[in-house]
Amino acid sequence: RASMHSHIFSAVCILALSARSGAIRQDVTKVHELDSSNDAKGRFPGNEAPMVELGVQELPTYHDAVAGASYASTEEPLQHPRGPALQVPVSAPPVYVMDPRLVTSILLEVVAPTWCWPCNSEPMEIAVARTRLYITTPNSIFAGQTFFVVVPEPLEPRRHDVTPQWHAPDVVLESVLVSDPASAVKKVLVQVPQTHGPGMPVKVKVPDGDIREMVLPVGAFYPYSFTFRYNPTAEAEEEMMKNLEMNYRCCFQDFDGRYLWYPKSVLKVRITNKELHCPRRQERIELPACAKDSCGLLVADKGCTKTHHRPGMCIYSMDKEHHFEGDSC
Repeated sequence: RASMHSHIFSAVCILALSARSGAIRQDVTKVHELDSSNDAKGRFPGNEAPMVELGVQELPTYHDAVAGASYASTEEPLQHPRGPALQVPVSAPPVYVMDPRLVTSILLEVVAPTWCWPCNSEPMEIAVARTRLYITTPNSIFAGQTFFVVVPEPLEPRRHDVTPQWHAPDVVLESVLVSDPASAVKKVLVQVPQTHGPGMPVKVKVPDGDIREMVLPVGAFYPYSFTFRYNPTAEAEEEMMKNLEMNYRCCFQDFDGRYLWYPKSVLKVRITNKELHCPRRQERIELPACAKDSCGLLVADKGCTKTHHRPGMCIYSMDKEHHFEGDSC
């Protein structure tokens, strides 16, 4: 009987262990499924892992920014900066650093200006608050790129600084005709000067001797060139039309049915609203016709006829045949 009880106890223990082993296997399976889910979604169930975008440049760390920064100075460099003073804002709150001179300073980020195409370890003047400072740019940095500078704190204006702000020299650039000389539309080539960049005004002397003012287009950097087109004939005609519309009035003459340009000096001024109107034409013996405001009933007014405003009917020309050449009566 004791032997039988021993066998029964052993069988029960085996069944219990088998059931426990199955439960453990189920728990392990659940944990494995949980780990697989976490691999896709994150460290904890239900939390999405952050999306990582490829190709996005990481921001420089604080130590990298300080290590590669240029240290500003109030001493003017031997080489004069080729651009005007660049205004650099101070971040809020400021980023304070301790420079090698054991001076409390501020770390600032500078955006390379338009004339950096590129800037190669050259002096640059910056304005921080009311302080003018000088820095050295990194090597081969282009417009729009950023770099870091360290400026001393506090920022105080230099009392001895009486140097006016730098301005690009007023130069007249020469141009070369690259189109057919017989063509009405002219195309010229212009060399960009070292002191100028995109958006800066320049004067260009075209082959016919005319000096034109323009703004350098996008991408016009030294030592490259740019081209532009112009039509001197069309421009002259447009200027003439503006002159006629501004200083003359097109009037139809009852006298002979012609349309002539009457200058403002002989036009009739209406008293009520001070507007200018076409005058009366007065014929005179042995004298050129003259213009006056009204025709009377006297013998001297014989030969006085009306003129009427007819916009758009006169020929746009400065030739004498299309203009009234008389004076006021």
